[in-house]
This record gives sequence, C-alpha cells and structure tokens, in this order.
Amino acid sequence: MSIFTFAIELWGCAYDGKYLNQIDKFIKRAHKNGYISKRTHIKEIRDKRDKKLWNKITSTEDNALLELLPEKRSRLLRPRGHEYELPLVRTERFKRSFINRCLYNFV
Repeated sequence: MSIFTFAIELWGCAYDGKYLNQIDKFIKRAHKNGYISKRTHIKEIRDKRDKKLWNKITSTEDNALLELLPEKRSRLLRPRGHEYELPLVRTERFKRSFINRCLYNFV
C-alpha cells in the first residue's frame, strides 16, 4: 500500500479517473485474496492525506508551502473553512493541483 500512497497528494490529482480506478480494483483483489486486512478506496486515502497536509501547512507559520497559498481575506457575511482568497480557475488541470484542490474542497 505504501507504494500507492507515497506522495499521493501530488500525483493523485493528475490521475483522477482511469488510474485511480485501476488502483481501487487492485486493492479490492488484494483484500479478496487476503493480502491486506481492510479495504479502502484510494480516493478516501487521498482525501485524508490532503486534509492532513493542508492542516500541517495552515497551522504552522514557518512551513515552506505557505508561500504557495493566496492572500488571506476576511469575510464577515459568509465565513468559510479557511481565510484564503479563491483563485480564478480557467483549466481543469489548474483546478486539480494540490493547493487549488484544497482551497476549493475545504471551503
């Protein structure tokens, strides 16, 4: 399992459809044959790891990835899950990158 989950925050966004489904099928076969004890979906693993890394980035002020985040903006009328301004998205590839995926998913 560790070979699939290594840096999934980065490569998981590029292979959103076909390859993640193939990994899910592989995990299902491995569980059915007794190689792993519990069956999990690769998208659930990716979402958990995204949330964990997002919390690590936003909770500390000396994180190197903090520079990639957009400017903070305070909202009085509709509070969000984070204080960052959402970037303008023109392509799906840009939207699926780690930072933008987290900005839009953890609103």
